[in-house]
Amino acid sequence: MDEAYKVIVCIYIQHLIKTKRSKLEKCWGPNVGKTITEDAEELHKFISGLAPGIQKWSLLSIRELLDCRCPEAQKVIAVDVRTLCLTLSEDVDLLPALLRWKGLSKWEVMEMLDIVAHHSSSRSGSWYLCLICC
Repeated sequence: MDEAYKVIVCIYIQHLIKTKRSKLEKCWGPNVGKTITEDAEELHKFISGLAPGIQKWSLLSIRELLDCRCPEAQKVIAVDVRTLCLTLSEDVDLLPALLRWKGLSKWEVMEMLDIVAHHSSSRSGSWYLCLICC
């Protein structure tokens, strides 16, 4: 069931980045991140009903990345998102596609990927996000 859960989350992310953000905003309203969070919670509720105790493959880091406006915080969140994407799929293009979908330029995506590549994926930066942008 864990593998099925990973595949579903991966397909969700792929579908998200293939759909124009403006189209989603038209359907979901301006807070796309909130809808992603609601979807993540509903998906986990459904999957855990079928397989109690299953690990949560959260889309919350995706929401954080999409909602974040602070360039330094985006870099930290991107490390977590990269880890999530590589855990879900061997598709190394998920993170760059998600960053482009977010609206970053090709140059900004390349810079972000360079920074992410130099960070250890085991080091989670979420705990110090509040220090970066506050």
